[in-house]
Amino acid sequence: QRTTILLEMLNTISAVSIANAVPGGKAVEQFSPQASLRTSTVSQAALSGHSSTLDDLAPALCLEDLDVRSCCQSSGTCCYQDECDLPAWMDGGNSTGQVFRLANITVVLPQNIRELEAPAYDLAIGTVVGNPFKGQAIYTLTDTHLVHVRVVHSSEEITDLAQGYVPRASADTMLVRVPLTNEVARRLLDVQQTTPDQEAVVATCLRWGLVDETPQWIAEENVKLPQKICTNNAGTVECVWVVDCQWRQTGFMSVTEAVVDCAGRPLGTTIFDSCQVCDGDNSTCSGCDGFPNAVYDGQVLDKGCSGHGTCAGGPSCSCCSDGRFQVAVPDVTTGDPVSECPWFGIMCHRFCTSSEVDSVLYEGAVQSIHCSGKGICRPTTAGPVQCDCVTGYGDAPDAARTGAHCGLLLPVPAEPMDETMKAFIQIGVPIMAVCCCCCIGIWMFAMLKRKQMKKGELMVEETVLKLPMPTVEEVGAEAVEKAKLENEALSGKRDPNAPPRRPHEEVEYSRKLEQLRKERANQTNIIKFDISELSPEEGALAVPEAVVSGFITTSKYEPPPDTSPGIDPGLVQTFQRLGNFKENLKASAAEERRKTP
Repeated sequence: QRTTILLEMLNTISAVSIANAVPGGKAVEQFSPQASLRTSTVSQAALSGHSSTLDDLAPALCLEDLDVRSCCQSSGTCCYQDECDLPAWMDGGNSTGQVFRLANITVVLPQNIRELEAPAYDLAIGTVVGNPFKGQAIYTLTDTHLVHVRVVHSSEEITDLAQGYVPRASADTMLVRVPLTNEVARRLLDVQQTTPDQEAVVATCLRWGLVDETPQWIAEENVKLPQKICTNNAGTVECVWVVDCQWRQTGFMSVTEAVVDCAGRPLGTTIFDSCQVCDGDNSTCSGCDGFPNAVYDGQVLDKGCSGHGTCAGGPSCSCCSDGRFQVAVPDVTTGDPVSECPWFGIMCHRFCTSSEVDSVLYEGAVQSIHCSGKGICRPTTAGPVQCDCVTGYGDAPDAARTGAHCGLLLPVPAEPMDETMKAFIQIGVPIMAVCCCCCIGIWMFAMLKRKQMKKGELMVEETVLKLPMPTVEEVGAEAVEKAKLENEALSGKRDPNAPPRRPHEEVEYSRKLEQLRKERANQTNIIKFDISELSPEEGALAVPEAVVSGFITTSKYEPPPDTSPGIDPGLVQTFQRLGNFKENLKASAAEERRKTP
């Protein structure tokens, strides 16, 4: 509401300031920190193509001329665009360089203005600092400029100046040159066209108007490039940037920077599709399945099917569809000519034929092979194509390099083996091998034990048999008495030379004899010798206990029998062996100590 009041005040000020003016008279200009206003009275005849400006250098800069380039070239007072980069216009002869300033608004009314009835009209142009329509989301690059045409001495406004509602050419529109700063103009010149990788930002003309009865900024759909114009002002090259906006209606104007869509329309909605085609439908880079930029088996899918097939309404390529791209080859079994499709793969990009060919390098094929007339190609949608060779043929070692498969004649296999023999080889032979291994193990274990026994026998020969026999005195009387008792127990006969016993002695003798018989019945023929009973010096030789027991129970190495009367020969032999063994251990231990350093 405050904006509307401000604009109405400007319109009122403009009307009052020119209340007594006549057509062709001097225009009235009013300046303030917030707004600038210029009002002039123009006759109906002079209204078409009439220009008005707030810029003092407008004549020198040709700002009021529709064709600025031609005006500058003919007048020589200014330069236009790239012409200003020539040395003569770079410093003006005083090495100060070009000085950029902000121009003021310039308006040129349409050449083909519509028929008007009033004899004269008021033309008001002006600038309001900033954007009074701050409630709008569009950001403006410049101040807001106004153009009003009123019937003279009246508040009636003429908003539509063109003939008809749609402009037919530039002569049917009103030209409004809106000034830009040097920084904004150069930024808008960086990118002028939107690409799939970068959006272009350009200057776009705005006009305040109604859209569906809602007041808002309306953008012009044409791209506007900033124009550079320079003039030599008292030895200083002064340059300005302007944007030409063309409207067929009066009102409030401004300029904004807008993103240009791929169709070149500022603030447009046309975009690139996934195939980087403006306003496309993804059809140029999608496969038969409709998905754009899909990659399968190393191939970017498209509807071309490598030129060897068609989509045929399916999600993948149908190679050699409708009988096209087929080749005639001899049948691998009968030799009769048949037709086959030599193209395979998701994109029909791999070549394979069953017949033998001189060369397998086919244009457009990722892999080219043939089956040498001895096989057929295995259909695949991905991965290398392979040949299924007929019986008796296989691939040569260089098949992967040459592409010729199934070209090697394989040896004829032997007749099938009998099932019984096959079962014997598969089951019987392994069992026999295991049994042989077990027998060899048992034999090796027996040989090891035999070796150990031989070692024990040699030790017996070297130690025990060389020991002297113990005497009767060493054995002792008690041992002799026990030996006699054991002898009678074994033989069942009493010694005839024994003195008679008293009754109680006879009873005791019978009891001992019966007890000895029981002990004999429970004992075995193995006598164990505990080597731990020897002294440390006597036990210096580590002789296994099993060896000692074996020696004592081996009758082969027994000494000659003792013929002493009344003594058990077995007992005497045992004591003799033990004594000799003890002495031999002592001697052996002493010998080992001498040998050890």
